[in-house]
Amino acid sequence: MNSTKVIVHKKFLKKNLTQNESFSKSISRFIDNSLIAKEKFISAQNPCLITISTKENKITINDNSGGIDSNKTENDIFKLDINSNKKSDGNGMKLSFFTIGNRIDIFSNNKTSSRILWLDLDSKDEELKVHSDVCEFDFNKPEGTTIIISKLESKFIKLIGKKNFVNDLIKELGIRYRMYIDKGLASIEVNGVLVESVNINGKLLVSNKLLNNYNVTLYKGLDKSSSGIEVFINNLMRYDKEEGKSHSSWKKLTRHKYSFKNCVVVVSCDVDQSKFEKDKDKLFTEIISLIKQNKKNFKNNTVIIQFEIPIVLAEVLMEHFEVDTAKDLGVKGINCLSEIYKNNKGNF
Repeated sequence: MNSTKVIVHKKFLKKNLTQNESFSKSISRFIDNSLIAKEKFISAQNPCLITISTKENKITINDNSGGIDSNKTENDIFKLDINSNKKSDGNGMKLSFFTIGNRIDIFSNNKTSSRILWLDLDSKDEELKVHSDVCEFDFNKPEGTTIIISKLESKFIKLIGKKNFVNDLIKELGIRYRMYIDKGLASIEVNGVLVESVNINGKLLVSNKLLNNYNVTLYKGLDKSSSGIEVFINNLMRYDKEEGKSHSSWKKLTRHKYSFKNCVVVVSCDVDQSKFEKDKDKLFTEIISLIKQNKKNFKNNTVIIQFEIPIVLAEVLMEHFEVDTAKDLGVKGINCLSEIYKNNKGNF
């Protein structure tokens, strides 16, 4: 029996693995990898130091997380695994690379196995080919990894050139990594500017411990920030607000008297990812229940009234009351009814 290897073209992989997400979300996977790599040794005395440099067509990320484990092969590093959780390790780095650019160079400064790896989507090869070489350990640098992503996608080149790009990125990273930053476990710089933690700008309504392991805090936002559920496991953000909403029954919160647009829930816990996955459905059910118990804090001050009338009647009334739009006509009608109500003291 003969067998032939089926070639999956690298451009096909890029097209199907590119994520529709923000730049900060793509960058966060590399930062997550750095934090996880240093997890066993991280402390306030030995924090994870991460620097990010952005240029017109290149992004560089440095850390002091020990470099790539000597037991990991090139195939292990770039393998695309269907069972990966896609959050930080596993496929995470590859998803971000495919999204942002077309070449990646990885320099691992490790005392036992320093090496260089690179992958170029613009090479002549049809398939993905990882190239590697050994190199000398640099005693002038900490044990860690330097990742350079180049040949960036055009939309990211334009984004990097925008005036507020760095400030926006710093704010978004400050939200995502605030627990590490507040505890002194990580220091992140973008183009030489230190990332400071950005906490919830809102009124704390209630804080409970659910299912014995999960600290859940409910806020009413004071600004225009979006609603949702943030989940932090061992200080690392696993779900942002939108991801948290998508995993819960958030749509069940719809009530005509209430608006949950400024409802924010923060979950923090110190459990294994597998434990969280096991508890997740029950946890989110209890979170929705907690929000409903505090729904009085999200009561609407106004209501939208919508109805239909024949257009001929609308035109006659608009001309009679000298208004230009259907909205103005509706306001006029409500005002008239209000006056009738006041004059009759509620007795119709």
